[in-house]
Amino acid sequence: MASTKRLLRNRWFLSWLFIQLLAFVVGFIILYTCTSGGIPARNFSETIYWSTLGVLGFMFFGMAFPLTIFVAIVMLILVVCGLHWKKLRFLSAMALVVWGAYWVLLAYTICAPPPD
Repeated sequence: MASTKRLLRNRWFLSWLFIQLLAFVVGFIILYTCTSGGIPARNFSETIYWSTLGVLGFMFFGMAFPLTIFVAIVMLILVVCGLHWKKLRFLSAMALVVWGAYWVLLAYTICAPPPD
């Protein structure tokens, strides 16, 4: 129980959790209202799957894997710069925002795939 309290007091963990939940909710809304994608519109269970495991599958096992590597490198650079430069500490938080934006982008890509 003590480790849970320590974890919840950690500002980085709470920031990551908030941004990830916000990205999940926005991605869920995008996919739930989607009418042009490959998933059925307004189907709750399909939307839950595609907004969680489907997005992760595209990130690490699908065609978005090279972009995922690029986003991870950008996040690493932002975190390192934010930790070393005291005046630019906000860059570490921007790494989390980049991850959330990437999550929403992939949810939108699942909804409306680009034309071939």
